[in-house]
Formats: sequence, structure tokens, C-alpha cells
Amino acid sequence: MPLKPDPARVAELRGRYRKEGRSLVGIAWGSSNPGKDLPPLAAWRNLIGRPDLRFVSLQYGQIETDLKILTDGEPERILHDRSVDQLVDMDLFAAQVAAMDAVVTISNTGAHLAGALGIPSVFILGDGFKRSWPVEGDRTPYYPSAVLVSKRERPWSVVMDEAESILAPWVTKVSG
Repeated sequence: MPLKPDPARVAELRGRYRKEGRSLVGIAWGSSNPGKDLPPLAAWRNLIGRPDLRFVSLQYGQIETDLKILTDGEPERILHDRSVDQLVDMDLFAAQVAAMDAVVTISNTGAHLAGALGIPSVFILGDGFKRSWPVEGDRTPYYPSAVLVSKRERPWSVVMDEAESILAPWVTKVSG
């Protein structure tokens, strides 16, 4: 049974975030864990450049500098709702994640929350030896709505293209 956040909060956030009928895609790209192997910010640009999607930051912390790099000078490409801080109010963060049509994230709290909520998700996993995900395959029994995209020593651009190809049918179905 997926986690159930406050439906009124979910509806309020969806209403605020929805723009021009575009699918809402939550993204998170960074970690305070220095041992994680993460895609560089520039590797996210092709995905974020999709005009048919509305991206919402699920990233914690001071992200203003990251947003400038990620959006390549178009800050409106990623909605950063400063009223939601997962480190302060996990219930509100759960509602924010539940408001998404899909999520693309590294391995972090947002990944686990998206999985627990049953949101279609792509989890981008680096090659680090500290693995909390299955090494083989692209699924985890804990979160049936998630697909794991492991780096497997490939360039980050290839990994991100794979993540986008997995995301594409989900958001086409939602918006179409």
C-alpha cells in the first residue's frame, strides 16, 4: 500500500505548479554525501530542456547556484518552491512529491519517498561501491513504480538519455 499524503495539500500544490497542461516532473540532482557518484549538473540540461514538461525541484539545500547551471540561463525551466523544505516539514514534502506525474532523481530521500508514494520514477545510480539498490536489473521489489538506471561505467550523457527515454512514455500518457 503506497504512502498517502494529505490530499488537500497535494491538490493545492498541483494547482499551483500546473502550467499549460504540462506534466509535472520532480527532479533532484545533488547529495550532501561526498561519496556518491552523481551526474554533473550539465548532464541534466537535455532533460530539463524539454518544453513539454514542467520541472519542479525536489532538491534540498541552497540550490540557487545549481539552478543557474542546470537551466543554462533560463531559470523558469525549474520551479523552485521555497515554501517546501523537506528538512523542516516532511509531510509537506510528501505532498509535493505526490503532486508530481513522475520523478527523476538520484538516490536520496526523494527517491525513497517517490517510491513509497507509488509515483512513476527513474532513480539514477552511480558506480559507487556503497550501494543500497540491487546491483543487477533495473527494478527493486520495494518500489514497483521505479526504474533504476545504473551508470555501469557509461558516460553520464548516455545514462541521462536512458532516464529520459524511460520517462517519456509516462509523461506522454499523462499529458496526452
